[in-house]
Amino acid sequence: MSSISVQITFRCRDFVARRFRIGRRRASRTRLIAGTVAVLAFLLIPGHARAADQPHLAIFAQQINYLVNVQLRDGSEYVGLLDVLDPLGQVATHINGKKWTLDFSSSGNRVEIVCQEGKRKCSIRGADVEMAAKFVVSEGHGYVPVSALAEILPRVTNLIANLNVHGRRLLLGISGVHLSSDVLKNPSRLVLTFPSPVKPAVTNEGNTLLLTFTREPVTTTGPETTNFGDPLITSGRFMVVNGAALYLVTATAPVVTMFSEGNRVITISAPPAAVPATPAQPPVTAPVQAQPVPAPTQPVPQKPAAPAFIVAIDAAHGGTETGALLSPTLAEKDVTLALARRIARELQSKGISVYMVRAGDTQMTLDQRASAANTAHAALYIAIHAAAQGHGVRLYTAMLPPSMAVPTHHAFVPWETAQSAWLDLSATAAGSIADECNRRNIPVRAMPAAVRPLNNIEGPAIALEVAPPSDTLEDINSATYQQSIASAVAAGITAIRPKLEAAR
Repeated sequence: MSSISVQITFRCRDFVARRFRIGRRRASRTRLIAGTVAVLAFLLIPGHARAADQPHLAIFAQQINYLVNVQLRDGSEYVGLLDVLDPLGQVATHINGKKWTLDFSSSGNRVEIVCQEGKRKCSIRGADVEMAAKFVVSEGHGYVPVSALAEILPRVTNLIANLNVHGRRLLLGISGVHLSSDVLKNPSRLVLTFPSPVKPAVTNEGNTLLLTFTREPVTTTGPETTNFGDPLITSGRFMVVNGAALYLVTATAPVVTMFSEGNRVITISAPPAAVPATPAQPPVTAPVQAQPVPAPTQPVPQKPAAPAFIVAIDAAHGGTETGALLSPTLAEKDVTLALARRIARELQSKGISVYMVRAGDTQMTLDQRASAANTAHAALYIAIHAAAQGHGVRLYTAMLPPSMAVPTHHAFVPWETAQSAWLDLSATAAGSIADECNRRNIPVRAMPAAVRPLNNIEGPAIALEVAPPSDTLEDINSATYQQSIASAVAAGITAIRPKLEAAR
């Protein structure tokens, strides 16, 4: 077992012991073991690998959700204020001694946040916000306690912030997707209903079943644990862990899930083969014609509804992996993140939802990036790179032999060649963005290349590499230049949106 697996195991044991301890009875110990297995299985799902590696805050807002790294400082959990606000609008920061200022602009409104290193308050719109711990400045970035966001964000964005500090999840300007549960009899089944479609990851382990919601801000107003008193479905437990909503079902035998009503209803029941047949009718002596006995009613599996149209944007590098040094003071990781954020804002302005694979200064492996995009079921994946050589934009598609298979998100595909069935649509996306670059007089080339993790993406995928517009390397970070590229990318995606939707 690797060191990471050992750390995950210990964290999981600590979590389960803390959250599932309900007594010393044998039944409680059984549920504790089941909970340990289920939560551990969740943490080890490839698509959630980074959930175990790095504590983060999940932020859900209109048309965008993203993750922000959480750091432990002096016993308190902190987040970078720039990382939190940048996906929501235009930001700029200034430092003057110990005074740290952030200017935030969105929809024509401008707000100034003034904080001072070592102080427990920040000034927003001329009013002070008290914080549970001191404001921290590190390498030019300002950090606030996670708990302070409940007061800071409403004053900055004029939106209601619903913050779950322990679960590390924040809902900004939205009410969430409410979960309702009901147990039905004959046969026993648990029915979960939602006001809008959901697409959870499903993990079965023994007699427990875990639903993990990472894309939808699922909430509930009921108790954390509901004991159903059913001979098959004994209990359900809702929790929020590291930004993800989890619903743990405990049963007396293995159970399965079925989706219906456009993924708004999830039915959990015994496998169809395990449902007892209707008892035979007693023989009758009168010569009466026998009537057919109806079979037990079972939920009819329906084809899951197509997931929402989401574009995954992946800013290359991050953390200690800085990428290329584009100038003495400019690292590739900073250019890619700035451009990714501009593209995200342009797409959102056109009504397209965005999933930021890297929303802050986070280090991720290539496999983690691909797993995150595949789990999000993105309609298009765009990896953002930067280079000092050449001028303009280069667009890459995977260098793989095309597959004759029909593209699908449901069939098993090899990890190293997951992209092969999507090459034509990936090339279409690259061509549409190239056309928009030409219209804006941005030099552009499109070609196949061995750029990871394009091979591993199960869906249309391209990589965009931006180079300076002139011989002055610093111009690659020009706001005007990056905005022109972002507009071209958004327009190119909008132009082929019907094709991307039809392929899903």
